[in-house]
Amino acid sequence: MIEGLNGKDEFINVKSLFKQNVDYYTKQAEKYNVDFDFLRLYFGEDYQVNEHIVIHQPTIQTIIDMGEKEFYSAIAPFTTNPSAFKVQLWDLGYDWNKITDFELFALLIKTVSIDKTKILFDDIDFSSFELYAKENKNGEPIPVLYSAKMGFEIDTEIYLKIRKYLCFMFNVKLENMFVTGKTLKEEIVEKERADNAKKLAESKGSNLLQMISFAVNHPGFKYKKNELRDVGYVEFIDSIKRLQIYESTRALTQGSYSGFCDTSKISQEQFNFMRSADE
Repeated sequence: MIEGLNGKDEFINVKSLFKQNVDYYTKQAEKYNVDFDFLRLYFGEDYQVNEHIVIHQPTIQTIIDMGEKEFYSAIAPFTTNPSAFKVQLWDLGYDWNKITDFELFALLIKTVSIDKTKILFDDIDFSSFELYAKENKNGEPIPVLYSAKMGFEIDTEIYLKIRKYLCFMFNVKLENMFVTGKTLKEEIVEKERADNAKKLAESKGSNLLQMISFAVNHPGFKYKKNELRDVGYVEFIDSIKRLQIYESTRALTQGSYSGFCDTSKISQEQFNFMRSADE
C-alpha cells in the first residue's frame, strides 16, 4: 500500500506492478530503438558497447566525490550534437549545420582527461584518439577515430551507441536545428547566447542538490540521505519523476472527487500512477 492511499480499490497489486514495469521498459527499448536492456540500466548494471568499451553507471556518491560541475562537463562531449553546441561552434568559426555529430565528437573528446571519464569508461583515454579516413566495404572513405595508445578504433556506429545510452541514462533530449542563411543563423546564435546568459544568471546552484533535498524531504521517498549515496543515477532520477507523478495524480484525483476539477477534457492516463515517466 502506498502511503496516502486508502481502500482496496487503490491497492496496488505487486505482481501487476512488476508486469507493468517490465512492459514499460520493453516498450521504451522499442520506442528509442536501442539494443540495451532498460531494466539492467535501472539496476545500475554495466553496458558492454563492444569488446573494448564498457560503460559504468555512477552512483550519487560518485558524482559528489567528483563534483557536480566537473561531472557534467565530463559527460558533455558524449551527450551533445552540433545543434546543442551551436554557439560554441559559431564562436570557433564553424557552422553547426556543416559539421557532423561524429566530427564534433572528435573535437570535444580532446578536451576531456582520463581522470574525468574513468568513472564511466575506466582507463580509456579518449583524448588519445585521432580522426582518420578509412575505406568501407564499397571502397568509400569513412571517418573513424583511432588511438595507437588504446589499440582500437571508434566508428560512427560505436559512437552513436555510446551517445544513445548516455543520453538516456542522463535524461538528455537532443534536437536538430537546420537553418539556411547566414543572417538568420547569426540571429539564432545571438538569441541562444542571451538565453544561456540569462539561465546562468538565474541559476540557483546545484540542480542535483535541489532534487536530493526534494526527495529526502518527501514522505514517500524510501531512502535516507546517507543511504542515497549508493543509489544509481538512473534509479534516483526515476524516483524523482515518480514522486512528481504521484503528487500530480493524487491532486488530480482529489480534485475530481471534490468536484473542484473538471476532468472531462483530461486524459484518463493522467490518473494512472504507473504511467510512463518520460511523457
